[in-house]
Amino acid sequence: MYYVIERCYAGVNTDQNVNADTVQIWSEPPSDQELRCVIGDWSTHLWGEFETIKEARKHIKENFETRESDEHADLCCRGVLAVYLLGEYEEMTRDATADWIYAALEESISADSDDDDIDAFIEEMESFANREGYTLSIYARDDVEKYRDDLVLERE
Repeated sequence: MYYVIERCYAGVNTDQNVNADTVQIWSEPPSDQELRCVIGDWSTHLWGEFETIKEARKHIKENFETRESDEHADLCCRGVLAVYLLGEYEEMTRDATADWIYAALEESISADSDDDDIDAFIEEMESFANREGYTLSIYARDDVEKYRDDLVLERE
């Protein structure tokens, strides 16, 4: 039997664990303990049991948005046969996102920018990042809002 397992980081250090969430194919079933709770900031979910590895791969393709397989991650663990990274794009860290958008941020966002301006800016930056195979950090919008708010405070 083959088992489709989702492993997701559930801890507080999300920026240190970007691109860590995976869907995997195991040759052994997960233990009850692995399925019951979060262990060491990681949650494990069993999505199905399949007769063939081909069926397991088909299930992943039909039910998950994944990008290229990370062939080295977790393959040393018991029974892990394949690992697929979740998400269409590789997520940037908070610092990498700041570096990516900084020049455009200074040109596009001012103390007079409103939330719609920020939404449009984030959408444009996300589009640029996606073309390169990345997605912005989950903190991007918060950081742009803080930048604008700091400009407002400087003006006062």
